Amino acid sequence: MNEQRKEGIVSSISSGKGGVGKSFVTVNLASELGRKGKKVAVIDADMGLSNVATMINQDTPFSVIDWIKGRADLTDVYQKSPYFTLVTVSHDLMHNTIEQNLLLNALDQIVDELRSSHDYILIDSPAGAGSMVFWALDSADYANLILIDEPSAISDIYKLSKYVLQVSPQYPFCAIVNMAESADHAIRVYERFNEIMNTFQDYSLPYLGGIERDKAVSNAIQQQLPLFKSHQNTASKLALIKLAEQTILLDGTRASRVNKNIV
Repeated sequence: MNEQRKEGIVSSISSGKGGVGKSFVTVNLASELGRKGKKVAVIDADMGLSNVATMINQDTPFSVIDWIKGRADLTDVYQKSPYFTLVTVSHDLMHNTIEQNLLLNALDQIVDELRSSHDYILIDSPAGAGSMVFWALDSADYANLILIDEPSAISDIYKLSKYVLQVSPQYPFCAIVNMAESADHAIRVYERFNEIMNTFQDYSLPYLGGIERDKAVSNAIQQQLPLFKSHQNTASKLALIKLAEQTILLDGTRASRVNKNIV
């Protein structure tokens, strides 16, 4: 008798503001999970400003909007890259012509289907606090908050977290520090944010890891390749390997399908 496939884990990659490297983390975490034998999908939910395909130099002729408008089949939306399955919600601002509930229902269907066929589904969420951000948080089993050492970025992600915890006090957040100067610096950034969460929200979130800002990161972005394609074992490359390992360890412990009702 064949064993029933374990349902895939969905995580949202979230930030309070743009420019923190959210898409970079998404692409490289997904790629590292794939290298460890996991079947991974990425949903680029940053509508009209999607960057995931660009970061891996991947052609994405069809989007979720195309499917909704009848210009493509659902199978056309699942773009196979060498690293993961990519779903792009919208290539441009045409999503403004789609009724929101119709779009969110279509995305719910896609997430349910990907859960049955993939081990991990990463949602590259837009920055800020719009409806797509809350859909991603509500759909996810947990959210990775991308932190950088910048006051406005910390303030914005705190405001988002505070709102979510008011609606769903047990929402499962984790922390990833990006653009760190060193491993110690990443831990200090996390500890400061966690102290704020402890003090004002009585909430502590686990630390999944920190990614240092080095030349290899810049080169990978310029070359439109995941960082593992670099032939050098830089600090950032090793940090992403460890981040994937921590994500796999998290499976079954932190991740849980609670009724969050954020949307």
